[in-house]
Amino acid sequence: MSKDEKSKAREIPGEKNNSGPVDDQPEGRAQVPVRPLIEHKLNFENRAEAIEILVLDPPGPGGASHQYLIQVDPNICRPTEDGQLDDREPLDLIKTLISFQKGGIAEAGVNGLTQEALLAIVIDRLRSFQEGPYPCEENQIALDHCERALNTLHKRTWDRIDREVEGKEEA
Repeated sequence: MSKDEKSKAREIPGEKNNSGPVDDQPEGRAQVPVRPLIEHKLNFENRAEAIEILVLDPPGPGGASHQYLIQVDPNICRPTEDGQLDDREPLDLIKTLISFQKGGIAEAGVNGLTQEALLAIVIDRLRSFQEGPYPCEENQIALDHCERALNTLHKRTWDRIDREVEGKEEA
């Protein structure tokens, strides 16, 4: 990834580049490597190339990163009616910054999303697809797995509540 690409990757949607390029970290502070995620890509007709996911921060105390940038390039796979080369004005990148909870709520307050919140969105979409005109076995299997994942995370939370460590940076 070039320095320009790194700089663009670190921009927060709707704001000027407030975090600086990866190579411009203050002296004495470790550089934060921008790490791409590729698990969502199948490379079918380049559609997956239109969506880029970047991990923006190093793992925190719990071992996971907290900041992810999703960039969607609507210019990739933008078909024309006659199948010709697309010469329309390019569209802007769609950028979404996802910030997860960092630190225990009891210690840090609510400062980001949870896995449970994102799973609830995916579950809602999959249920809607299944209730729509094109339900399929694969969506149902994915829905079942997402619901199981959410239930497992809820079980983990109840266990932490029972042990009086919920919201704290304790195992």
